Amino acid sequence: MGTEGRADAWQPPQGGWTLDQVRQLEPSFDWELAGGAILPRRMTDQWHDQVRDGLHVALATAALPPYSAGVARCVHLDDRNVIKPDVIVFTTAGLDLDSLEFVPASHVALVVEVVSPGSRVADRFTKPRLLAGTDCAYWRVEREAYGAPAVHEFAASDTPGPAPSPDAVHREKLDVEAPFPVEVDLRGLVSM
Repeated sequence: MGTEGRADAWQPPQGGWTLDQVRQLEPSFDWELAGGAILPRRMTDQWHDQVRDGLHVALATAALPPYSAGVARCVHLDDRNVIKPDVIVFTTAGLDLDSLEFVPASHVALVVEVVSPGSRVADRFTKPRLLAGTDCAYWRVEREAYGAPAVHEFAASDTPGPAPSPDAVHREKLDVEAPFPVEVDLRGLVSM
């Protein structure tokens, strides 16, 4: 039985929550863990889901072994930081895919977040800062005028630090070589 009925069970411990502690709580909602703080994940709208699904299909289709693309897969950064990006690209080498619950950050090559009203701060500041130093590339997708998506590309970095600035912004067409070659008609991802 979970601890959802006990209010004291939800008091954050000194130093914040760990992954094991949150799992013992058995939250009845979708969540992430950032700096030991539990972040509930919010509902998304149709635009968000169209963009997420279109990027997932493009990445999954273009993926070359040993890469795979997944939707809403948990990434285990460390004991107090577990994120659940919209899309990830990861290497499957050495992973038991039948029982995989959390993808280790060391296997993740790309994290994609589609910004929605409830995720702006996390997607623009928190997650890029958490990913700095993990060697994961990061794509932040913003909704621009007339609903067109724009991909803000952050190259993988092994240097921790503050939220970086994007290395490139892709509008209308996404054409990248890493983690493998992929080309996407960004306007074609949504009904405008």
